[in-house]
Amino acid sequence: MYKLILIILLMPAFAFAEPVTVNKPVICDRAGVMMQYLSEKHGEVPVWLGSKEKSTVTILANPKTQSWTIIHFQGQEDIACVLETGIDFKFMFPNPT
Repeated sequence: MYKLILIILLMPAFAFAEPVTVNKPVICDRAGVMMQYLSEKHGEVPVWLGSKEKSTVTILANPKTQSWTIIHFQGQEDIACVLETGIDFKFMFPNPT
């Protein structure tokens, strides 16, 4: 019972936690150069695209090597920045038929 009361009392502290800003380096280049490099060097192709008002995010992946890259395209500029890279991915939803 004590643990339940403690959890209930602490829940508001978790709900109103302050956001944290993390500074990390990103690599940016002209969009065409970036896409050509990832395609030729890593065999990655776009598998997902998300757009909002002034930017686009793309996930590229290579199904054979399981490498992936997340790229942010800024507005009308011809600039692409790598937000993250990695290996070993899986899709979390079934493919539509």
